[in-house]
Amino acid sequence: MSRKVDVVIIGAGTAGLNAVSQVKRAKKSFVLVSGGELGTTCARVGCMPSKAMIHVANSYHSRKSFSAIGIYDDEHLNIDTKSVLKHIRVLRDYFVSFILEDISKLGDNFISGYAKFRDRNHLYIDDEIIEFKQAVIATGAQPKTPENWQQYKDKLITTEEIFELEDLPKSIAVIGLGVIGLEAGQTLHRLGVKVSAFSRSNTIGNIADEVINKQAINIFSNEYDLHLGEDVSIKLQDNGLNVYTKDYSVTVERALVCIGRKPNLDGLSLESLDIDLDENGMPSFDKNTMQIEDTNIFIAGDANNNVPVLHEAYDEGRIAGYNASAAEIKSFKRKVPFSIIFSDPNVISIGENLKSFTNNANFVVGKAEFKETGRPLIMGKDIGSLRIYVNKYSSVVTAAIMIGPHGEHLAHLLVWAITKKMTVLEMLSMPYYHPVVEEFIKTALKNALKKLDINDVPILGLEVVN
Repeated sequence: MSRKVDVVIIGAGTAGLNAVSQVKRAKKSFVLVSGGELGTTCARVGCMPSKAMIHVANSYHSRKSFSAIGIYDDEHLNIDTKSVLKHIRVLRDYFVSFILEDISKLGDNFISGYAKFRDRNHLYIDDEIIEFKQAVIATGAQPKTPENWQQYKDKLITTEEIFELEDLPKSIAVIGLGVIGLEAGQTLHRLGVKVSAFSRSNTIGNIADEVINKQAINIFSNEYDLHLGEDVSIKLQDNGLNVYTKDYSVTVERALVCIGRKPNLDGLSLESLDIDLDENGMPSFDKNTMQIEDTNIFIAGDANNNVPVLHEAYDEGRIAGYNASAAEIKSFKRKVPFSIIFSDPNVISIGENLKSFTNNANFVVGKAEFKETGRPLIMGKDIGSLRIYVNKYSSVVTAAIMIGPHGEHLAHLLVWAITKKMTVLEMLSMPYYHPVVEEFIKTALKNALKKLDINDVPILGLEVVN
C-alpha cells in the first residue's frame, strides 16, 4: 500500500496536533501518524494529572495550619490514597477524552502505527509507504532511566507510571530534583509517603539565582529529606531498594526516577535523511522556523529537546505546520521564556538565559521579601522573595525569579511586562490594589528604583498631566 500527501506529521501530541491545524488551514493534504497510547503528554501523564495530585496534597496539608487560626480537631482528618489515585485517573481520562475526540474527527487522515523514514520523501508505517513533500516530527519524549538500573525496574517508577498505581508506597526515593522531581517530592510527602530526595546537583528546580536556590533548599528541606551534590546509586535488598550516596543511605519501597526526558527519535531512522546527528542522535534545527538544516523536515515540541513545556510545544507545532505548508519558510519571533514550578510555595523564572543577569554589573536587582507584605502574612504564606533584574541604563525590566505564594499568577504579570519591555516607572504607574499579593511586585520595583539614577519624578506612580 502507498499514499501521497503534501505533509506527514509524526506524533499526535500537543505539537503534532497544532501542526495539523496549520496544515488544514493551508488546505494541504496530510496524514497524522502516531504509535502507542494516544493523549498528549500534558493530559495523560504530565501537567493535568500532576496538578490534580498537587491540589489534593496541598488541600490535605493545609490542615496543619488550622489550629493557628482557631480551627481544631484536624488530627481526625484522614486520607485514602487509593481513592486519591482513582480521582486523578478519572480527571486524567476526562482531559484525554477531548484529545481522542479531536483525533477521531481526522478519519483516514490518521494512521495508528510507528513511522520510519526511508529518505526525505518517503516513510514506512508497517507495510504502508507514505510519499510526502514535507514532514513534521513531533514524537514527544519519554522519561530517562539509566541503563544499569533496568535490572531494578520492578522497584522503579517513572512519571508516566505513577498515576497508574493502585496505591502509593509507604516510602519512596525521588531521584532527580529538577522541576518534576521537586513537585513530586513535596506532593508525595504531603500525601503521607516518607520521602528521601536526591540530586547530583546542588541546585534544585533548575533555579538560576543562588539566593532563590538557597531559600528553596531551606524551605523544602524543612518538609522532607534532601540530599544534594553527590552521585546516586541503587541496589536491591531483601527489605526493599537501597538508595545511597557516598555519605547517606536509605532503604525504600520504590524509587521515582526524575532525571530528565529523552526525545522519542530512536525508531525514526533519521540517519536515512542525510543529516548530521549529535552524540545523542539529535539533529540541529532553527528554533524560529523549526526546520532541520536545509531539509523539508521540521521538528517540534519535546522531540527537539528545546523547551519542554506545553505552551512552547503549542507554538512550535504551529510554526512547524505553517512552514511545512507554506511556499516560503518564515522565521517567527519566540516568546519570552518562563517557567513555573507548582510547588508550595511556587517557584517562577522569567527571562532568556536568566543566569547571565546574576552578578552582572549592567543590571540592578529589585528585591522584596514576602514577610514584608500584608496579604501573605494573613494567608500564613509569608516565606520567600522576589528578585527583579533591571537594566541600569535603560531601566527596562528584563528578568525575574521568585519563590513565594501565588507565583503562577505573578509570573504572568511579570512576563507580560517584560515582553512589552516596560521600564520600572512604567510598571509602577500601573494600579496595585491593597491588600493583594501583586503588591509584592511594586515593593521589588521600588527597591530597584533606589538603585537607578532616576530623580525627576514628582509623585511616584502618578503622571503629570499639566
